[in-house]
Amino acid sequence: MHKHKADHAIAAPGPGLAPFDFYPSKESLDAAIGDVLSKPWLPLPLGLKAPALDSVMGELHKQGVSDIPP
Repeated sequence: MHKHKADHAIAAPGPGLAPFDFYPSKESLDAAIGDVLSKPWLPLPLGLKAPALDSVMGELHKQGVSDIPP
């Protein structure tokens, strides 16, 4: 017979801890960003947002790109 072993690493937060108090490791963030950069056609993972149009346009302007096709 199989015994179920609890995995406390994925347990719900206890009293006094909000769910957003959990921060992923730098390695897992780097891996998620690496996946996004290597497969730009896939949707973004949960928690990652696309950059705002204004910030993208500002960065392109700073880098000297002035003619942007529609």
